Amino acid sequence: AYAVTNSWEAYKSSKVAPCSEHSATIVNGVVYIFGGQNRGQFNNTLYALQMPDPNDSNPMIHWEVINAANAPCARASHLAVATGNRFLYIFGGYYRTDTFDSTCLNDSIALTQDGLVLTARTEKRESNTMKIKPQEHGDHRAKISLKPSPRYGHVGFAYRERIYVFGGRSAGDEFSDLYYFDTVEETWTQVLNSIGYIPTPRIAIACASMDQHLILLGGENRTTVFSDVFHYNAGKFSICVRLRRKILASPITFSYLETNEWHLVSLTVSLDNRMGASLIVQPDPAAPNLLSSADFYCFGGRVMNLDGSKIPTSDIIQLRVLGKLLYY
Repeated sequence: AYAVTNSWEAYKSSKVAPCSEHSATIVNGVVYIFGGQNRGQFNNTLYALQMPDPNDSNPMIHWEVINAANAPCARASHLAVATGNRFLYIFGGYYRTDTFDSTCLNDSIALTQDGLVLTARTEKRESNTMKIKPQEHGDHRAKISLKPSPRYGHVGFAYRERIYVFGGRSAGDEFSDLYYFDTVEETWTQVLNSIGYIPTPRIAIACASMDQHLILLGGENRTTVFSDVFHYNAGKFSICVRLRRKILASPITFSYLETNEWHLVSLTVSLDNRMGASLIVQPDPAAPNLLSSADFYCFGGRVMNLDGSKIPTSDIIQLRVLGKLLYY
């Protein structure tokens, strides 16, 4: 067990240009901020954020601009994740031209580090051609080598040598497709015929991952803001979950079996319909690799009002996973 202080603390910060729709990724304890936009001005700056010592009497956050050879083009609402054999991996996003036409991207860039030198490289062996692969024994997912279409607002996570990408939007259409990129073979695979309750097409999803586990909360499409919670697992297990809204402190419980599929989490207490929230995972220090001891925290976003308007919120919701993991 470990303590949660339930308190906010403001840190002083060195000057940095304001931006939104950027990515934030932790690599070896350092937070890296890439891209984003400010009032239509898109950038491709990479910042390193050194977090202060919490015991410091006057803590301050320090920003550092990191220069990379062959830097990716400016973009916003992209995906950036850390991988075992890449320093940072960036996929997709969008940018706006001088004529205010939005252009979606589906390029894949690996930022690699050799000593103090950071280099950006577009993966060379990607293919847009469709190639049917034999279905593996015991694998319910048909696999097709196909690069994702250009998109923004998608989410994803890294597990072992793979980068998983879900959802997003392009040209007015939202997606509910799932892909993974093999960072060793440098090939894309679309995951088809997934078992379970696949999320409807959406963007602006709250997303967090831990090892092979992906948790999605809310999001929106052109007509609807969602309040549902989904789980996807790249492995197999069974689990019991309890959700607790920290403000109301009212627990609810549910359970389900997982067999390498999507699951819609059915809650006995409904959540607000929300989009654009953030979701993080806090592992238990005593069991850092055990999902059943972790806590997921959802903060903020915009919730749907009765009149259909979207109101910013600053509430905190805790998603706690309990129970013994059974791997197959």
